[in-house]
Parts: sequence; C-alpha cells; structure tokens
Amino acid sequence: MYTGIVQGAYPVVNVEKKVGLNSVTVALPSEMMADLSIGASVGLDGVCLTVTTFTNSEVSFDIMHETLSLTTLSTLSVGDRVNVERSAKQGVEVGGHYISGHVDGVVKVVDIQESENNYMVSYELPPVLVPYVFKKGFVGLNG
Repeated sequence: MYTGIVQGAYPVVNVEKKVGLNSVTVALPSEMMADLSIGASVGLDGVCLTVTTFTNSEVSFDIMHETLSLTTLSTLSVGDRVNVERSAKQGVEVGGHYISGHVDGVVKVVDIQESENNYMVSYELPPVLVPYVFKKGFVGLNG
C-alpha cells in the first residue's frame, strides 16, 4: 500500500529491454535505501514494483509485459526521472490516501487549465473504469 505522496523524483540509470520485460535501475539517496530488501514494494510513477536487486545507491526492478502495456514505464530511458514512493508502514502517519499502486488502465489528458497558483488537469477514463471513480474519491496518476 502507498499514501500517494511522492517522496522524490530520481534518475533512471539503466534500462535493459528483455523478452517480455524491462529491467530498470534507479539511483536513490541513502534515506530512500534504508531498510530496503529484495522483494520489497516500491512505487515508481505510481506503479507498485518489486525490488529485484540493489546496491548502496541503486535499486532495480523487472517490469513485466502487462505493466509495460498499461503504463508509461515502457518509455523510460536512461536519464529520465521517476516519481518514487516507498510503501507505507504501519504505525506511521499516512499523510495521503491508501492506494494500491496496481494499475487498472491508462487515461487520456483532455484539458489542462492553468491558474495563478495551480493547474487543473482533466482526464478521459476508459468506460470500464467509470463505475469505480466517484466524486471526492481519489486515483493515483504517475504517483
């Protein structure tokens, strides 16, 4: 589970395209690496991924075909930055909303309105997802 509060944007340092998956490595600061383990869940651009390997400053993930087809993670290149969130821990303030990080679909940006202090972005949902989105509800978009 995640809170939806992005903890930082960090660089992709390696992308290896394989049959049926991409292996992606991201450089993280030491505070993001604390207590990390193989099998841990980490959110990249709002997508729940499983740690496959890590060093003192880098973490790698295998992104499977289905996830590549439902997200923008298939377009990642070395030098791109991704929004990163470590999974939520029990007993710690949530600060956001509980979200799973499991992707159900892709939306289309249909309008962006800029005001003095913010942006209002409008999306078009696939019809199959419409029944699951409600007023004052929440969804995760790129983290």
